[in-house]
Amino acid sequence: MKAQGKTYKDLVDCVLVCGPPGAGKTTYVRDRAQHGDLILDLDRIFVALTGLNKYDKPNNILPYALTAYDDVVSHLSRDKSNIKCSWVISCSPKKQQREELANLLGAKVVVLDTDPIVCLKHIANDPLRASRRKQWEEIIKKWWTDYEPGELNASTR
Repeated sequence: MKAQGKTYKDLVDCVLVCGPPGAGKTTYVRDRAQHGDLILDLDRIFVALTGLNKYDKPNNILPYALTAYDDVVSHLSRDKSNIKCSWVISCSPKKQQREELANLLGAKVVVLDTDPIVCLKHIANDPLRASRRKQWEEIIKKWWTDYEPGELNASTR
């Protein structure tokens, strides 16, 4: 299929959505994705592998979840011909991590640099995460400590 000299594969879009826990990555993607888009989210892979809620991630399952995630990334890096748009959700606080993944996928990068206080409010209002607020607070602090800006951000502040 061609459109103005481009093949369908040239028109395929991929968006890498990054940010700290509670930033709104899943909501950002949900509000923009369309029927038939591919959404790659490690949280959802854990749900598929365990049947538990998306924030209950047994450590013994992590290698399997990461293998599934990496396999989809690998496949997308080779062939997106049947996918109109792919959305890849990742925390990726380091600029180099985001750049490597974006280059591999030919993706546009969106960083949700949501203020930590807003992230914590989102978590406090989420019944699946509210009971572990202190744990999430530490993870958010670490993300902001490790964060290296670089791309144009989709700030939610």
